[in-house]
Amino acid sequence: MEEFELFLFLVHDILLEYGVFLIIALGCYVTMMSGQLSMAHGALAGIGAYATATISYTWGLPPLLGLFAGMLGGVVGGLFLTYVVSFRLFGMYLAIATFAFNEALAVVWRNVDFVGGTLGIVGIKMIDEILPIHIWEPIDDLWILIIVVALVSFFLWRFEMSYLGRSFRATFDDERIAEAMGVNLRRVKMLSWVIGGAIAGLGGALYAHNIGIIRPDNFQIPFSVLVLLAPVIGGYTRFWGVYVGAFIIVFGPHICDWVRDYIGAGLNGNAPETKMMLFRGLYVGVTLWRPDGLADRRGFPRKSVNVFRLISRQHAARAN
Repeated sequence: MEEFELFLFLVHDILLEYGVFLIIALGCYVTMMSGQLSMAHGALAGIGAYATATISYTWGLPPLLGLFAGMLGGVVGGLFLTYVVSFRLFGMYLAIATFAFNEALAVVWRNVDFVGGTLGIVGIKMIDEILPIHIWEPIDDLWILIIVVALVSFFLWRFEMSYLGRSFRATFDDERIAEAMGVNLRRVKMLSWVIGGAIAGLGGALYAHNIGIIRPDNFQIPFSVLVLLAPVIGGYTRFWGVYVGAFIIVFGPHICDWVRDYIGAGLNGNAPETKMMLFRGLYVGVTLWRPDGLADRRGFPRKSVNVFRLISRQHAARAN
């Protein structure tokens, strides 16, 4: 009986981790919809995490207010990346610039005592304290997270079918043709970073409330790479493909551990080097087998196009 209870607690914690990571990955997906390759969504999530930690822990305000502060922080970060980076760079240059932004922000957090420096902030309120309503104490945090995921998913479902969502897709496919058809490219790029930053900031705020402690190391490049891999592996042409990619990234290491315990192999799925080896191999396999991700625009394999076609197309368009 004790082993079964421990198993339920483990599943509960993994589901919380999955939900939080999914929200951050959905923010990255929105930015990718317009052809913006971002390696900074880990940093945008970090802005949301530090914003809610400051609101709820340092200042003692309600954590629900911290969630909105996290979203606002993500919006500010997205606007900064829009005007400083996205309007000036494209393709791989944009990816490198967002990489630098992520690393620079981590250095800032390490050297600012107000946000805890290298040690970070400890004692942040948990997810079940966000709302004063309690249905069943053991899973109060889980149902709150489910509500947030459902709201974000509903928003993206409606957004993809809207005129703006189609403008994002047209910009992703070919910027020049989209502009010739009347799409305002600057507006699309700005909104992709603002909306993606807001969702990532919300996910970062929930990340802080999920584990109760944040440090600069939590939001460095390895985390941003995992966030980027979720839509790349799961599918970056439909938002529900991110569900698949996030599931593989979150549950994959735990499945490896369960397989190891079953067959007695010496594989630690949660070790950082094992994670990176697993996801590198998975990325290569998906790129060769399902270049659009495991879920493409129609939900099944069609033609083979590379995930980084947005880079090559932008280069080719500007060269011509």
